[in-house]
Amino acid sequence: MSIKKLNVVKSVRSEKKKSNTEKRIFFSLILCVCAVVLVSAFSALNTTKEMEDEGKEINAREVKSDEIKNEIPSVKISEEVKEETVKEEKKEEVPKVEIEAPKTQEEIMPPKVEEVKITTIAKPVSGEILKMFSDKKPVYSKTMQDWRVHDGIDIKANIGESVFCCLDGKVEDVYEDKLMGMTVIINHGKLTSKYQNLSPTNIIQKGKEVKKGEAIGIVGDSAQAEISDASHLHFELLEGKIQQNPENMFE
Repeated sequence: MSIKKLNVVKSVRSEKKKSNTEKRIFFSLILCVCAVVLVSAFSALNTTKEMEDEGKEINAREVKSDEIKNEIPSVKISEEVKEETVKEEKKEEVPKVEIEAPKTQEEIMPPKVEEVKITTIAKPVSGEILKMFSDKKPVYSKTMQDWRVHDGIDIKANIGESVFCCLDGKVEDVYEDKLMGMTVIINHGKLTSKYQNLSPTNIIQKGKEVKKGEAIGIVGDSAQAEISDASHLHFELLEGKIQQNPENMFE
């Protein structure tokens, strides 16, 4: 019986040892599982943080890329401006071909009428020439009793005889000269005619338009510088300010 008790005791002790060993193994397994869970959780936390950091970096990059994108249009505009400037410069470099327009103005404008040169004039009185034209060589004056130039011609005419205009024109002046008496000046354009030793009666008025052959006055004896000569009309002709010989242009 003692031997059986011993065997029972041994078996009980062995069972206890076995159960203790199993318990130790079980607890070890639990501890390993917990350790694995903790490690997994820690690694998961690290992974999450890394992902969050990566997300922040990605967001920051996206923000920067958006800012860069916002800046890109200005760069494009400046590039477009440069392209337009280059195009304008190229346009300016292209040689301009000047095309002369047809001269229509000459066709529209009436042709210039050339002034007809006056070659002949009418004789203001019909008498003979008593004293010739002499603008360079002096001639003797009976009245003044000296030698002097004679800028016109003296045409014989009786006192009261009518004096006629030599050309169409306008009366420029009517006045009394101290030496040559009553004077009428008529403007004919390029030519000017001067009639002197007239009578103050029946004299034409200044500013009047006159025709060739129209009476402008009558012969008088008002020229004190030629009072000793026979009754006559003193007649002068000027082209501009140059004295001309009227005898060369009489019809």
